[in-house]
Amino acid sequence: SSKGFVLQPYVGTVGCTRAVCSNNLGADPGIFVGGFVGGNVAGFFEIGLRGGWGRLRADVAPGQDVLALYGIDAGALEQQVAASTGIPLSLNTAAMTVTQSELSVADGALALRLHFVPRGRVAAYVGSGVGYQLFRGRFDTQGGPARLDFHGLQVPIEGGLDVYVVRHLAFGARFDYRLTYYLAAALDHPELSGAVPFSALAGAADTIGTDLRRTLPHFWSVAATVRASF
Repeated sequence: SSKGFVLQPYVGTVGCTRAVCSNNLGADPGIFVGGFVGGNVAGFFEIGLRGGWGRLRADVAPGQDVLALYGIDAGALEQQVAASTGIPLSLNTAAMTVTQSELSVADGALALRLHFVPRGRVAAYVGSGVGYQLFRGRFDTQGGPARLDFHGLQVPIEGGLDVYVVRHLAFGARFDYRLTYYLAAALDHPELSGAVPFSALAGAADTIGTDLRRTLPHFWSVAATVRASF
């Protein structure tokens, strides 16, 4: 039965789309863990919280600085930050040259699901919602460790199928695609540390022909699930 309190952990793989992931960072899918907790009403409707964490493999070409990996020009960023904050900025891009990289994602959202089969041994559903998305890059650079975080709003599109092996326990699979709208960024590096207005990053990227809002990634995941309902 699908009705009642629902607990659904899952494990699988996560990947990303768009130019920053596929071209600049050379990102490949990696491990993903997550879960859903909520309640089902009459077998048809489900509301709850979902979230997850994943790590992607990165293959960064040697000799690039952290900002260039995202299509951001360091000189243009200096001008953007100075214009928006009044604080002069001088970046040493040689000190930001990447030697090693690691990517991770984390998300949490309010989730709504619609079940097509309210009773029986099969639970098939689609869903959406709204929540928070973090895209994080950690880098070893010539000038020390660096971390660049992009924070945003996600709208997941989700589907899944579970088969009950006993009355309250099912095994299945799920898929989601997360449309992500980035709102803020933070950089931590000896050359520059603190929150950076996303508008400043987008403006610096625009000067060299990069539309940051269109090139930063959306995310997808595929996972095996265990569903317990009480």
